[in-house]
Amino acid sequence: LLVAFVLMVPMIIVAEKRRQMKSIVIIGAVIITIALFAMSVATSLWQWALLLLLYFWGFNLMEASLPSWLSKIAPAGAKGSAMGIYSTMQFLGAFAGGSLGGWLLANKGYSLLFVVLGALVLLWVFYILLTPAPQYLTGVRLPVAMNAAPSNDRSMLTNLALVEGVADVFYSEDEHAVYLKVKADAFQREEALKIIESKGENNGPQC
Repeated sequence: LLVAFVLMVPMIIVAEKRRQMKSIVIIGAVIITIALFAMSVATSLWQWALLLLLYFWGFNLMEASLPSWLSKIAPAGAKGSAMGIYSTMQFLGAFAGGSLGGWLLANKGYSLLFVVLGALVLLWVFYILLTPAPQYLTGVRLPVAMNAAPSNDRSMLTNLALVEGVADVFYSEDEHAVYLKVKADAFQREEALKIIESKGENNGPQC
């Protein structure tokens, strides 16, 4: 597990720095697939040690990459909800997978178990291939004066959506704040702030 962690780190750096998240996720899934299929015919201790190293290498890539991918595609203001659903599905998968895997192991043996698992991950690989690569967006939170809140007049949100680098806009009425998903290298923060401030001036002095 420790060696697999060391092997994972350079690939995660490549995924983030060179924006190759989808490629790294696919590589991780393929590594897991190979390890699972090979486990169905493994016999010696050294074979199992090598295959477990391979498996945890791919698993660690998944564990680090998928939450990052999710944070990039989650709508503005919904990152917490998205991560909550993700965690729930993780635990549900552990429960269902453990139960079904245990039944297969008890009734069909470990060879078929690993073949089935490998086939499932392989199907997932093909699904990932059809999935769009995530945009590299950053979350930004901008406070809004109470008298500038766009509860009825949506022009502020419309104008913010037109600011260069902005991909998504969400207004939280409870927090009196605007959440943006932006391209960090193109986002015009000062322009966005001017839109919010001018809206406040049009509705009277800001609090």
